[in-house]
Amino acid sequence: MSFSSEVKHEITTNEFDVCCQRAQLSAFLQVNSNLLIRDKRLFIKVEISNATTAKQVYQLVKSLYDVEVDLKMKRKENLEKNNVYTLTIVDALSILEDLGIYETFSIKPVPDEEICRKDCCARSYLAGAFLASGSINAPTTPNYHLEMSSHAPEMAAYLKTLLARFGIEGKLTERRNRTVVYVKVADQIADFLKAIGAYQKTMEFEDIRIQRDFTNS
Repeated sequence: MSFSSEVKHEITTNEFDVCCQRAQLSAFLQVNSNLLIRDKRLFIKVEISNATTAKQVYQLVKSLYDVEVDLKMKRKENLEKNNVYTLTIVDALSILEDLGIYETFSIKPVPDEEICRKDCCARSYLAGAFLASGSINAPTTPNYHLEMSSHAPEMAAYLKTLLARFGIEGKLTERRNRTVVYVKVADQIADFLKAIGAYQKTMEFEDIRIQRDFTNS
């Protein structure tokens, strides 16, 4: 399991208040979902390659809302033959409105202000965005790198603003039709891991980093 996958797994083991669950789900659906209209009904479709993340999103939806959620798994036809989990959420309009991300037949590029008004919710929102599109280089590698991305430049800029709220300076770049917010400073990557509740991975990251710095000295 990659370091990024281990961080995502730890996030899913945490308990969240209802407001923080909403923030986490809001971020995930903003970054990684599509809207479909069938028989005048609005559906959310999400494709996830990480089983733990797919389970987390499913549980968030079911615990917050009384809606029908269809979960299917298929194996990709590639060399790795990874599993892909597809979640289809029925009658999604009320959910998107409650999550503060709905505008006429589309998802807003940034959520309503109240979604991340509290710091605990802002942390959970960052955790949801990381579950949807985040990656962190393993601390054993020589280059420190954390990133999250979005098709909407406004969303990436919003994540950058949330990072700054916790003293983390993110930078923006464009890659493959997505806007990426990234951090390359080791101390700030550790701060990010703490902010999203990945405390065990924070300790591992810091321990390996300190050992490397000591060896280099």
